[in-house]
Amino acid sequence: MHTSLTISQARQQIDRFYRCETTPAEEEALRRFLLSDELPAELVDDARVILAMTEPELPTVGQDADAERRNIKRKRWAWVGRVAAVLVVAAIGVTAYVGIQTARLEACYGGSYIIENGRRTDNLRRIHRQIEQTLALADADIDPVREAEADVLEAIDDPELHHELETLLAE
Repeated sequence: MHTSLTISQARQQIDRFYRCETTPAEEEALRRFLLSDELPAELVDDARVILAMTEPELPTVGQDADAERRNIKRKRWAWVGRVAAVLVVAAIGVTAYVGIQTARLEACYGGSYIIENGRRTDNLRRIHRQIEQTLALADADIDPVREAEADVLEAIDDPELHHELETLLAE
């Protein structure tokens, strides 16, 4: 199937189409190009959108070209409005999710901070993992006093002093 548009002309018409500046004849030529076997892979996504938006309709009796053009523009803007609404709802959802996560972190770890390289960080989203690791270590059954005592006893080489300290610590 041969079309009269080149690829560069088609790209220009696609840009004009998105700006609602094409005539029905130009849109039909663009449709023929987008339906051809010569369509480059880079234009496949544009082709899907444009072909969905310019699906031929049955002509209305007595409808003039200006009314038809206004109808097409209205449909395009309705489509743009629906996409915008979906994006707004998605943004609200993401914002709500982040807010809920932040509130949960504040409720659990409010006032927590870490100091790394002399800088204080109190951004709970950033330090959440370190807080969880610290709490996990605190919950472990490790007795820091017994560990310190064992370390001190291991460091003493003198047997008499070692035995004397063991006796003192056992009391």
